[in-house]
Amino acid sequence: ALMGLSTSTASAQSNVPIDLTGSLDSGTHRSLLIPFVVTQSASFLTVDYLQTLSTVTIAIKDEQEAVVYSEIVNPSAGGQLLIDITGLEAGFYTIYISKATGGVLYGDFEIE
Repeated sequence: ALMGLSTSTASAQSNVPIDLTGSLDSGTHRSLLIPFVVTQSASFLTVDYLQTLSTVTIAIKDEQEAVVYSEIVNPSAGGQLLIDITGLEAGFYTIYISKATGGVLYGDFEIE
């Protein structure tokens, strides 16, 4: 049933992965696993939780470092957070996922 979709429609709805760099670990123990997968669609950023963690802050900043979104979440494995980005203007943004202990993951994305 989905074969009739034109590629332009599909690409507008497809999820583009956002590469995350950094580390949520503090101290000497560093895990190479990034416990989140962030993807961007036309209307949302989706943050998938790959493992259960204590409280993290998820924030989005624009090119001027202004915070345009911020939420404190308690990730549980298998859960996800949907962030509505339809209200954001075209430009470059960075998503930050941080822990109170100082660890931070971040990734850049563009809204056209």
